[in-house]
Amino acid sequence: MVRIIFNSKIIIISATSIFLFIGYFLGIKGIFKDEINEIRYFYGCKYDQILNKKEGVCYFGNILENGCHKNYYENSCYGYSFNYEIPNEINILKNLSTNRSFFYNDINFKRKDLIEAIGLNNVEINKTECKKLIQISECLTSINSIGQFRYFEKSNESNKKNVILLHGMGSSAKKILGISKYPDYHLNIGKVFEKNNYNLFALDLIYDGINGSKLNEQILQKNMHIYGIFSKIVCSIINKNDGNFIIYGLSHGGEVAKFISNSCRSNKISKVILDESITNKRHEIWERKFRNDAHETYKYNFLKPIYNRVSDLWFLENAFYNLYITGQKKHLEKLFENKCIKNNNKKDIFLINKNLEFHAAEIDTVNSILNKENFNNNNC
Repeated sequence: MVRIIFNSKIIIISATSIFLFIGYFLGIKGIFKDEINEIRYFYGCKYDQILNKKEGVCYFGNILENGCHKNYYENSCYGYSFNYEIPNEINILKNLSTNRSFFYNDINFKRKDLIEAIGLNNVEINKTECKKLIQISECLTSINSIGQFRYFEKSNESNKKNVILLHGMGSSAKKILGISKYPDYHLNIGKVFEKNNYNLFALDLIYDGINGSKLNEQILQKNMHIYGIFSKIVCSIINKNDGNFIIYGLSHGGEVAKFISNSCRSNKISKVILDESITNKRHEIWERKFRNDAHETYKYNFLKPIYNRVSDLWFLENAFYNLYITGQKKHLEKLFENKCIKNNNKKDIFLINKNLEFHAAEIDTVNSILNKENFNNNNC
């Protein structure tokens, strides 16, 4: 056993040494430089440091000694070291990123700026056609020069209450409705509304940020934004159906609901539920804390012109409707800092702590909202 371990160590050390030597050789000789930049820059420099006991910082395959780049200009120093002068663009970035607070908003940002940013007035609905399926109706709404957007309806003529269900990323309208064979983090929340005698309307939003980004790039060329299209469709559903409406959005669906609450004005909407969707996006954009993958990048990249000027707080202060904001207690306390947030339209803002420790819909929370239980009116 000892011999096997000893032999394994020899093999590993030998292989590493050979790899470093090859990297050094390639770096020094410059063979196939374009193809092996990473090996040449890193391993060549590191091996040179170890072999020749040189001190300094590795920078693009060369060692910087006391801030001087020795390999190029004999009479001048350039490159990076521990004591280099801070570039001017770094100072500019620091100044730009000063106001990252959730509580900072550009006082000159008005609702018309939001409407323009999402191209709401450029969205035209040509027609909506619905067909009956086994459990639900499938409706296709045609948007001028764009294509057809889908939503599902599950209704009962005896019901006088309605809910718009907006799903999060990685999911679909059928999953939030609760009619999919494979439930996900929405936990069939649509069935909770159905048991409370609500007619259900669920939009198919975007599944992930990559395809959503590609779609939005095309839509932007026509002076529209995908959030503007979703807002227009929701407004259309509300206008042509009787009874009051609740808008419920989980995760990215809550992001969409937040925009709808500021762009679709109707006396039929009684409340908007933003389930785990309010964050300090201004800080996340500047600090690049968000993931660079399919799910998180989309909303930030295409809404930077908005979040550069305002935070989610602006949407809460200017919404047309009563807002129910859910989340884990520690998250809400950190975000709002126990400050009183008031709506400029004299609407209520409720903060609701969830018991779940993971990102998902919570049946008890939704039931408590529907049963009009007393909530903290946003620390006021």
